[in-house]
Amino acid sequence: MKASNRKFSAVIAAALLMASACATVPSNIAVRGDLSTIGQLVGSWEGVYNSQANGRSGTISFQLRAGTDTAHGEVIMIPRSDLEQRNLPPDDVMTRQRVPAALLTIRFVAAADDEVTGVLDPYPDPECGCTLMTRFFGRLRGDEIKGKFTSTGSGIFHGTTEGTWSVRRVTTPSRLR
Repeated sequence: MKASNRKFSAVIAAALLMASACATVPSNIAVRGDLSTIGQLVGSWEGVYNSQANGRSGTISFQLRAGTDTAHGEVIMIPRSDLEQRNLPPDDVMTRQRVPAALLTIRFVAAADDEVTGVLDPYPDPECGCTLMTRFFGRLRGDEIKGKFTSTGSGIFHGTTEGTWSVRRVTTPSRLR
């Protein structure tokens, strides 16, 4: 197996391990908004996010059952490695210092018409250690939500970074019990 394939497989395996561990203890997410739009969010959703600005990416999952105003879900952040930050050769084992994937918590989601907005709980930036606050905005179109997010740091060396995210409904409301 090529080094790049092993690297990709290791990242995916770590993300899947984190996701499976998180699946047993999902976070509760307050969902606010008009009943019509909240009803459109019923189901299980999965997706990804990516920031070209800081090289971070990860997975998003949440589930909302009909007749409730609390969803369950999580965001897994896979930061870029120190190796990628410094553009070092992939076979230089001595300089590889991976930052582990981190579980981030969605604090709340608000929905109105076709707009979905929300905030993550503050979390530590894996590079500078400062606290980050992330807000997201998206548009609901059938079984897909696409949008953007901004992360703002509390430290003087961290500005605002942006990225994109998207999720797709993987389980329809009729299949949730």
